[in-house]
Amino acid sequence: MGASLTDEVGETGSLGATEVAGTGVPACTVGLMTITYRAGEIPAADLPSKPLGQPSAEPLTGEITTRSQVFFTSDDEKILSGTWECEPGASRWEFLTRGEIIHVLSGRMTVQRDGEEGVELTAGSSAVFELGWQGVWTVHETLRKVFVVYRP
Repeated sequence: MGASLTDEVGETGSLGATEVAGTGVPACTVGLMTITYRAGEIPAADLPSKPLGQPSAEPLTGEITTRSQVFFTSDDEKILSGTWECEPGASRWEFLTRGEIIHVLSGRMTVQRDGEEGVELTAGSSAVFELGWQGVWTVHETLRKVFVVYRP
């Protein structure tokens, strides 16, 4: 069997264990019907880190450190959501088996779909990388985003 969606972006951690820096307020809470989290306020040190690599993307500029936390995975594992942070560097992304919707919380990157002009994404930007999207992401300043990954 192939990698699970959780394997593609990071390990699922314990929810509610992280607090908003020094406030005692949980960065993530889980209710019966609602999962909430303050992705921009989770300290980077509290997010599991690993080098960027397959099956997510192929680094083009040496090792690139990422940090991520998955806060939701659907029962059928076709949808997952969480937060992801990436250090500067360039990487090749091929969304052949999944798509992704993102909202940038901080940092700056340029995304360039093969054959098209690059588009800069900064805090407040949202983007959709639909099934079939292929191109390069160049992170200029450490980037933090909220993501939703989906599979058909």
